[in-house]
Amino acid sequence: MKKWAIGAAFISLIFVFLALLVLFLSIHFLVSNEPSFMATQATGEYLLLLPEGSPVYLYMRAVGREMLLQVVPAKYLNILLAIMQQESGGNAEATGGDIMQASESIDGNLGNITSAEESIKQGVSYFGHLIEIAQELNIQDIRVIVQSYNYGAGFLAFAKEHGGVYSEEISNSFRQKMQDEYDWYGYGDPDYVAHVFRYLNVVSTEGRAGVFRFPIPTTRPYLSYGFGSRIHPLFGSEDFHKGLDFLAKEGTPIYSSIEGEVSVVRNESMGLCVITRLENISVYYMHLSATNLEEGELVQAGTIIGLMGNTGYSTESHLHFQVEIDGTPIDPLPFFSLDDYDR
Repeated sequence: MKKWAIGAAFISLIFVFLALLVLFLSIHFLVSNEPSFMATQATGEYLLLLPEGSPVYLYMRAVGREMLLQVVPAKYLNILLAIMQQESGGNAEATGGDIMQASESIDGNLGNITSAEESIKQGVSYFGHLIEIAQELNIQDIRVIVQSYNYGAGFLAFAKEHGGVYSEEISNSFRQKMQDEYDWYGYGDPDYVAHVFRYLNVVSTEGRAGVFRFPIPTTRPYLSYGFGSRIHPLFGSEDFHKGLDFLAKEGTPIYSSIEGEVSVVRNESMGLCVITRLENISVYYMHLSATNLEEGELVQAGTIIGLMGNTGYSTESHLHFQVEIDGTPIDPLPFFSLDDYDR
């Protein structure tokens, strides 16, 4: 009897340990902003380009947590968020809660899902299932998987028979096949890949260690404001913060996060601001106290941009760091490590 009790207690301890481990990993993933949040493939990183203020941003951590629990690689996070943007724009009310439009992936019927939580769980599960099938078929083109989210898993085998690489022709051929064989006219969205990828941008990393370097490597600055909605510290009104605010002593060196051509701007809002531009990427370093750079100068990642200051609309010494792709602000925090800053 004692042996049985000891054995039962030991098993209970194992379950408690496993539960605590899952909880720890879930919490870590929820608060982590490490580069694994980037959706990647061999050619570069997928940057998320959602419309400003999109409700999809509110579900980023929930999707990431579900990916962790279902062991779906974190590199696909931005792709799943782009899919959500295409499917619903993150509007739970308009979709009856099914923001991933994942109901049909359960049994082919609508109405199975009535909450955003259920939808994220099923959407991640379905996407993970498509990844597994693609791996079995040795399909490496992520576009085939994305189109399969709309068409169904059958598109994977069809694409494999036609070379395993996505094309508009293959997408239209599969749609025609489904219409001819099952009388499913208007089947799916043949342009689903284009519709999803308008919310993503690929940045090549060839010749670079990473997309962005941390701009204040000599100290651990405090992250006072992140990307998204906030109450403006100077005006007291709600606004959408388009970058990151890092606090440190005035005069702290600021380094270029990426190579590019320099523009120097001085105005009432940004104060002294240096902007670097590389192809369709613009990086803003605002509220500086000084810079030695000149208009049109070319800088490399790691070049000193200037010194941290308190110029423009600012209440204390800090750097406002902002990244735009094709003029659309993105959240750059996922490209940095938690070791870079305090919060």
